[in-house]
Amino acid sequence: NEQPEKALELASDMMAKQPENSYYAYVQGFIYHQMKNYDKAAEYYELAMRKKDQYWASFYQLAKCHVFQSKWNDALPMYKKLLDRDPENASLKASLAYIYSMQGDFKNASKIYEALLEEQPKNQYYLENYLALLATQEKKFEKKYSLKFLNAYDALKEEYPDNKNLSVFEEKYKA
Repeated sequence: NEQPEKALELASDMMAKQPENSYYAYVQGFIYHQMKNYDKAAEYYELAMRKKDQYWASFYQLAKCHVFQSKWNDALPMYKKLLDRDPENASLKASLAYIYSMQGDFKNASKIYEALLEEQPKNQYYLENYLALLATQEKKFEKKYSLKFLNAYDALKEEYPDNKNLSVFEEKYKA
């Protein structure tokens, strides 16, 4: 498909004509991001961040690039900073919980997922990720974790009976 290359060429031409306009660097970062070329996307997001008008949009996209590249140690402080700016943003909270879980930080990940599930107890994404997190723990057989797992499993099964992950969670729990 030639479209992304044409769009990159146009954005590059515009950036050359208007180097003070960081929007074109952001657009190039976004196009590379869509092409899954995260290193190149990161370069342009960092370039766009040099100007105030595109700073936070580029910062957020750069944080996402780090997640897509499994650069958890780079992503974590960025998501914390984003959440500091927007503490009620459930999507940022879920992303932070996911990053913690990928780092093996069960305590912080479970704390965030539990808070999210208090606010949105039927959210399929939160239920699945929380169950996946609990299923990875040796502690799942302790009464406290067993009950949490079963409650989340029952909620997922009740709200989403056709969920393809139900049998996976059931098997992991029985193991």
